[in-house]
Amino acid sequence: MLLVVLPLWYFNVRLPWQWAWLNWILLGMIMLPGLTSLVALVRRALGKPGAEPFNLVNDVFVLPAVVAAFLVLTFYPDEIEIRRTIGYGIVLTALSWGFGTQWLLGRRSAGILSLAVRTPRQIAIPLGVCFGALALMEPFKLVDNIQDGKNIVAEAVSSFSSASSFVFLYLLLIVGIEMREHGCLTFFRFIGWHDIESYSWQATSKDYAMLTLAVRGNPLGLIKAVPRSSVDAVDRILRERGLQAGPDMPPIEVAAPPPSPEERSAADRLSGPAMLLMCSAFMQITGAALPVGLLTIVNADFGQPWLVWTIALVLAMISAAVGVVVFAGAVKMRGLNDYRFLPHERDRRHAAVGGRFPARFAVRHLGPAGVA
Repeated sequence: MLLVVLPLWYFNVRLPWQWAWLNWILLGMIMLPGLTSLVALVRRALGKPGAEPFNLVNDVFVLPAVVAAFLVLTFYPDEIEIRRTIGYGIVLTALSWGFGTQWLLGRRSAGILSLAVRTPRQIAIPLGVCFGALALMEPFKLVDNIQDGKNIVAEAVSSFSSASSFVFLYLLLIVGIEMREHGCLTFFRFIGWHDIESYSWQATSKDYAMLTLAVRGNPLGLIKAVPRSSVDAVDRILRERGLQAGPDMPPIEVAAPPPSPEERSAADRLSGPAMLLMCSAFMQITGAALPVGLLTIVNADFGQPWLVWTIALVLAMISAAVGVVVFAGAVKMRGLNDYRFLPHERDRRHAAVGGRFPARFAVRHLGPAGVA
């Protein structure tokens, strides 16, 4: 408790509302790695035994950011909340860029890629669209806040840190695990083959199996979810590196290989576009309240408020109805399990006589016997 009270007393913090202390605790938590890096740096400079080795994220990114945040909290000529916002943005930006840079440099030093187990494209593409849209909204929010007379430095730092955080979260969700020449690489760390003692599999669901790598000197190890279709490939690479499976490892039923493009169902081939449509429909439905909000703001300029509310409700209902229709269509696209993409009969005859096979397909029902 004393470690929390003393910094608040030093910076003369006056909490404007009862839960404002959560923001300061969060700032202290993200500044803690920088303080530990400072201690490790001093121990290395003094040649103390057992000092932590060099860490790119903490020593190059977080430590300077914590020093800069401390200087801002102490000397920046503005209110304490503005200083806290700037300090928080500096440290958060350093964390995001530090881990991203560490992952990119780790890919180069880890050697040639053997196998990458990432988030499926059906999930990665919609996530990229959502996080990309959120990141692109930050410059517009920055311009609006500056026009409203808010602190330029605080808003710029906050906007840049938010955009960096969206990129960080996206990479965190899609990177997965990479089997490379010199070891395994994840978004947060690299583990050399010589540091891995053994591995084991555990069935978690019909689509995924849990891979656990026993790391020397680390009781937690490394745990990653691997799709069933990639279990064989991952297991083969681990055995090629001389790793032995853990004792009493249960057998993992490997999923069947993915079908060829001609054998894939319409639901499988349309799952990615359908997911994008579902995201678009959700944004359309949630944005149905926008006309109500806008017309409510300008309600004072009209002499007939009932007319304003009528127009707002009509526009909101139209917007929501469009979103519902798009969402229903996307759900049907993902449910075309009994359909296949088949070329038209005229296109079949054209291809049979040596013509170029056209890229026109029709969705046809297979029927109860599976025949179109």
